[in-house]
Parts: sequence; C-alpha cells; structure tokens
Amino acid sequence: ISTEFIPTWVEASGWRHYRGGRTHPIRVMNLADHSVTKLPWTDSNDSDPAWVGNTVYFLSDRTFTTNLFAYNADTKELKQLTEDIEAAMKARKHAEVIALATKAMKLDPNNPALYYAAGTAHLSLRQNAEAVTAFTTLLKLEPKFAAAYDRRGDAYLKLGKFKEASSIFTHLLD
Repeated sequence: ISTEFIPTWVEASGWRHYRGGRTHPIRVMNLADHSVTKLPWTDSNDSDPAWVGNTVYFLSDRTFTTNLFAYNADTKELKQLTEDIEAAMKARKHAEVIALATKAMKLDPNNPALYYAAGTAHLSLRQNAEAVTAFTTLLKLEPKFAAAYDRRGDAYLKLGKFKEASSIFTHLLD
C-alpha cells in the first residue's frame, strides 16, 4: 500500500510561476517498507495529489500554465493530461479550446475556468446555445462571476431570447 503526500509543514506559494523556496515535490511513500519516492519535479508548483489505482494525479505549473499530470508508479512515467487552453485561446483556435476544455472537464468537472473558456469559445464560433449551457454551469459553480452573466446575456441576445437576456443584464445592475 502506498500513499502520496506533500508534507503538512509546507506552505505552498499562491504565486503563479513561483520558483522559490516554497515549491516542493510530491512524494509517494510505500507504507509497507516506509520507502519514499519523489515524483519527477522541476521547481514547479505541484499540488492537489490524488492516488487512483497505480497513478498519482496532480496539478502542476511546470509548463507555465497549470495543467493536470499523471505519474504511473509502476512505469515511473509522467504524462501531461491536459493541454494549454490559454495558448489555444490566445491563438483564437476556438474549436481547440472547446475540445481541450471538454476533455479537462471530465477530469475536473468543478473548475469554473474551464466552463468560461468553453463558453467564450462557443460565443466566438456563434454556438450561442452551447455558450448559454457553459455559462449556466459556470454560474452554478461560481454564482458571483459577473463576466459569466454578461456573456450568458450576450448569448441569449444572439439567440433572440430577449426576456432572458434582459433578466440577466438587470441582475448585473443590481
């Protein structure tokens, strides 16, 4: 039996791309013999490990954008599971943003940033009904996300649903 851990005394930095003394690797301890294995690490912010089967899943900014990684304890293989959605957005590759966000949602369904990225990309592609769905899900997760209300209202306007759009814009003014 093994478990993954980041020592409780570690004070992780909340700074993006921080590479100072508060970055620490994730370690795996074999509870049978107390041996410890350090996961591959490059002074990155690695966090939120979860052990499933023989794989440790965790978030890391080693690619300068936080992505989901998996470390297979048997093969010692490290694999990046999500892609850089931010880069696809900047390149205006809207279909790619939707595909990457959808893939990431399956792994992290409670991440509002993924729904915002997908909704924004749907709006850019004039897929307004899909945008409404993405922003509605986002707002269930983050009810105070004002930009999501604005974008959902915009999608309703483009769908010709003026009553719904008016209600959302009125809510924003309150």
